[in-house]
Amino acid sequence: MKVLEPGHVYTVDTIDSLGSLEPQTICFLRRSSSLIQHPYEAEGTNTQELLRVAIDRTKYLDRIQTCSENEDVLFCLKHALFLYEARAYRRKVNKVNKGKGTHPEGSEAFKDVPFNVLNCGMETSQWIEDLPVGPDGHILIEEQA
Repeated sequence: MKVLEPGHVYTVDTIDSLGSLEPQTICFLRRSSSLIQHPYEAEGTNTQELLRVAIDRTKYLDRIQTCSENEDVLFCLKHALFLYEARAYRRKVNKVNKGKGTHPEGSEAFKDVPFNVLNCGMETSQWIEDLPVGPDGHILIEEQA
């Protein structure tokens, strides 16, 4: 992995390449907010989307050969996805990126987040990686629709 632009653009190596595939470029979304002003904005993905890719890939590998490490990896990836999405939800609700608030820390931090790793709080139980994503790249919450 090479960092081309810290926090935004990376290249990842192609493994066992026969010479036909170049290193792949990963570009992350670049948005300005009250927290940070970028000289320009750019389209791209977010970390959550790459976690969804890693979850799907691990499920695929586990279907080929089940093992306890895959279960542990899936738990960690899903938990990481939850933490990123909970942070985004709390920042959105508390208008942190608009400079109008802060989000609480500590034991109270997640109490109002309307989803979890196995989203038991909604009418149907879905894994967090299967919840719908809105145009902002984050889990779509019905009240936001």
